[in-house]
Amino acid sequence: MVFPVDEIAKTFGNKYEAIIVASREARRITALRLAAGGAPEGAVKPTVESLKRLMAKDVKWRYVERSQPAFAEGE
Repeated sequence: MVFPVDEIAKTFGNKYEAIIVASREARRITALRLAAGGAPEGAVKPTVESLKRLMAKDVKWRYVERSQPAFAEGE
């Protein structure tokens, strides 16, 4: 299945944020499958499943403010 970037941008607003959210959802799906004993035979790949869920607006996400900078100055 192909997910055009333009369609993702229309649905989500920002294509770069959409890809970050989709990749985190794919990691979550993978972790759930591993906890359940692995993916069933013929299962859809986690990346495809996460993009489907993102396009259907089934993925809930929010911004979290960082309490500290990502890196300290001088490093």
